[in-house]
Amino acid sequence: MPLMPGVLSEHTWSRHDVLRMMYPGESYSVWHMWEMPERRFKCWYVNIEAPFVRTERGFDTLDYELDVVVRPDRSWSWKDEDRLKLQVLSGIFAEEQAKGFRIAGEKAIARLQTSASPFNGRWLNWSPGADLNPPTLPADWDRGVRV
Repeated sequence: MPLMPGVLSEHTWSRHDVLRMMYPGESYSVWHMWEMPERRFKCWYVNIEAPFVRTERGFDTLDYELDVVVRPDRSWSWKDEDRLKLQVLSGIFAEEQAKGFRIAGEKAIARLQTSASPFNGRWLNWSPGADLNPPTLPADWDRGVRV
């Protein structure tokens, strides 16, 4: 599968607090997002992506562009459908791959519709705790990474 060219850089996420649920073998993760600094629950964000693969540094995955945004009232909408169409037209993804991405999103939506975890509200009051600090990257964090 062709990859989009990019540039690696170290970045600390700061716009929202995020708790990311990743499921072995699944082509999506579910992000709980809270607006800061008041820490108000904003949404669940279903990030459609390659199933994660564990590595010596953590894990690898690849974003598939198409996503699902689930609002606190549990209404939902697709995000970035037009961008995915452009990527298919550009040859970055094949049409069959794009259909598979939508199927992955539909699997997550089915979890939502049955109030299955993580859409059951169990994690809405989760907090990382004041003593939790972001991990630091080793000096060679980008060694062997292909972009």
